[in-house]
Amino acid sequence: MKTSSLLVILFAIVILGGNITLRKPELSYPPKVNHHKKLDHFSVVVAQPGSSFIIETQQPEINYPTFDYSLEVDALPKSLPFGVRNDTLFVFRNSGEKQSGKFSCIGVKSIIGMQKSSIGMGHLKIDSLKIKLNYAKLSGDLDLSEKKHRTINIDADSSKIVFRNYMYNYDQISIRLNRSYLTMLVARKETGLIIGSLKNYSRLSIDAGKPRGQVTVDETSFNFLAGTSIASAQFPKF
Repeated sequence: MKTSSLLVILFAIVILGGNITLRKPELSYPPKVNHHKKLDHFSVVVAQPGSSFIIETQQPEINYPTFDYSLEVDALPKSLPFGVRNDTLFVFRNSGEKQSGKFSCIGVKSIIGMQKSSIGMGHLKIDSLKIKLNYAKLSGDLDLSEKKHRTINIDADSSKIVFRNYMYNYDQISIRLNRSYLTMLVARKETGLIIGSLKNYSRLSIDAGKPRGQVTVDETSFNFLAGTSIASAQFPKF
């Protein structure tokens, strides 16, 4: 056999062997089962320390709140980390169980976030809403698209709030930020009044629209109105 032919054969063997060696094993994940739990009605949501969850508005054809979550086929839920008592949903820190889910609700009026809690909102429809946070995070969408007028009250200490959608159809947004920041998009039409105060390195960022505001700011805080970049702001650490 010629030397050149032998080299070709050896080269082909090396390439084939490399492909076999480098081929990654296929990973198989256990199948999951979706669970649907009916809840008692509630209008107040309390995120206990360390909890993390998503809350959204229930579908119109269902007239009761629910909790939906997924588990592996062979896994059984021990104790779900929440409970409804006296019109209030309490959500506790997940103690390591392999389950996650979201709450679908009807008519939430108040959200309270305690230390190191994280609350996500998925198109949450409201009439009026009170938000009180202490070293917590709140982010997502408030669905204000319907032609209603609303009041939103935000009281935050060492927290951050991000509204990702445009804020339509509100009468007034009242804010008290202490070592906190709030960012939101304001619609160009149907814009109400924004009032309140910023203290201790707080930040208010309002992008787009033409907001009407009466916000007092101390010497350490900033109020970034429509079109102002917040990239250089030194936000408080959480």
